[in-house]
Amino acid sequence: MARIAPRNAGVSPAATNLIRVETNGPIPLLRIEERSLQDAIKSIARRARLKVTFDPAFTASRWARDNEIISIRWQNITARQALAALLDNFDLIMIEDVTTNSVSITLNPKANQPPGQQR
Repeated sequence: MARIAPRNAGVSPAATNLIRVETNGPIPLLRIEERSLQDAIKSIARRARLKVTFDPAFTASRWARDNEIISIRWQNITARQALAALLDNFDLIMIEDVTTNSVSITLNPKANQPPGQQR
C-alpha cells in the first residue's frame, strides 16, 4: 500500500493495520467525482462494510468546514486500502471498534497541525 503523494515528497506508507487484507476483494475501478471529503469517506466506508462517525476535531477542521470537494479514481484497490489512502492524504486517521464494525474519523495527532490549520 502506497501513500498517494509526489515521489520526492519523502512520505511513508500507510500503516498496514489500517488495511487488513482479509476484508473484501479489490474493486476494479473506484471512482468518486466532485464529492465532499465527508461524503467520499462515507461512500468508501460503506463499501468496506464499516459504520462511520466523525470526531468533533474533524468536523471543526477546515476539511469539513469548507466542504472540501475531491475526485479520485483508483483501480484494483480494496475499500479498506482506499479508505486508508484517502484518510492518510488528508492527515486523518480512523479509530476502529471491531466489536461494532464502526470507525471514528479524526485528525491525525502526529500531523502537528491544529484544527482549521491543515494545508
